[in-house]
Amino acid sequence: MKKGTLTYSIKLSQQQLNAMCDKAISEAISKESMEVNGVEVVLKKAGSVTAQLEGKSFVVQLPLDIDLRRQAGLFTVEGTGGLSIRVKLNYDINSELQLHVKSELLDHKWTSKPVLELGALNVPVETLMNLMLNHYESILTAKIDEAINQRSQMSPLVLQTIRSLEDRINEQLPIAGRADLQLGTISNLTPRTQDGAVTIAGNIEVGLRLQPTDAPTDDQLPTVQWATEVGESKPLISELHLSYQDIAKQVLTLINGMDMGGRRVVVSDIAIAYDQHLNMELALAEPMKGKVTITGEPAYDGDAGTLDVLDLDVNVNPANIIYKMTTPLVNKFIETKLADYLPVPIGDIVAKKAAHMPEAVTVGPAVASPEITALQVHDMTFGSEGVFITVQVVGAHLAIEVV
Repeated sequence: MKKGTLTYSIKLSQQQLNAMCDKAISEAISKESMEVNGVEVVLKKAGSVTAQLEGKSFVVQLPLDIDLRRQAGLFTVEGTGGLSIRVKLNYDINSELQLHVKSELLDHKWTSKPVLELGALNVPVETLMNLMLNHYESILTAKIDEAINQRSQMSPLVLQTIRSLEDRINEQLPIAGRADLQLGTISNLTPRTQDGAVTIAGNIEVGLRLQPTDAPTDDQLPTVQWATEVGESKPLISELHLSYQDIAKQVLTLINGMDMGGRRVVVSDIAIAYDQHLNMELALAEPMKGKVTITGEPAYDGDAGTLDVLDLDVNVNPANIIYKMTTPLVNKFIETKLADYLPVPIGDIVAKKAAHMPEAVTVGPAVASPEITALQVHDMTFGSEGVFITVQVVGAHLAIEVV
């Protein structure tokens, strides 16, 4: 399958980024006490975290309340205070679409220094806290990494997005079959902050094919890489094969109910074959019983996007002998009626379908909005096995916004 590329953009507001980091870090902060130089220390999250994007890392500002407690004979000396620590979350995405985070404690500053009489213990509170943070750093960062990495499996979200897009495309297909999207390499640019939001852009290799509805689903995950630059989208080119049986079903739906001289056309069956010329046989039930044979040479004009039938010939063979007398007139009438529909504006029909191709798809916390510049039928070839159609999708883009 030949793959093209679509561009994509992911937008995440600063508030959403803060909320995501806050939720993950809230799970990581333990309220369990620890002892440093005989002083019991408990850290508690004191408010919401804020995150700042710095290339392939986030620097998180984390406000904490501190409870200090020291046993002094029959009495317990207690104190409280507050500080803000900065944690750097370095991240990467592996080939299995998993987000991996490795965090490090950068520094801390007091927001309110604790008041505590330590008595004979001659250790300043600041020194005590430095000792505690040095001891706690590896525990804290490990818990943050674990909390984020456990909830960072991206493959289910990607697969769900693919299936949702396929479902929306299939709803608009005017032919039998099922659309199958195949993803190749995802190339990401380094995320950046723009207009108060974090944006990630890049492109995705995509193949598109039409296969039978009962064909097995192939959910192969794409590979992921970081790139310094990505180009514009390349057209997605797909070769579709339509059997004459499938085409006959569509033609049957189109013809039945047409007006023929004030009477409704009813066709019970259609058979289509191709051998140097296209041959179509219709079992006509109304307005008269008989067999209608239509032959001609289909010709597709890719530049104009139109399908014409050259050397069109209609032969009506009525079952009733009375109608046989009017056969030449009926032949001419049907030829004229068919000529009114020719050439068929395939390009316009496809363009109208493309205008309804798929609207926004909600997947988990994100809304994916597919966009295309044009959907074109590049070529159409008739053969003994069916019709082979080359479809080209131009300017494909996927805009994803986390809401």
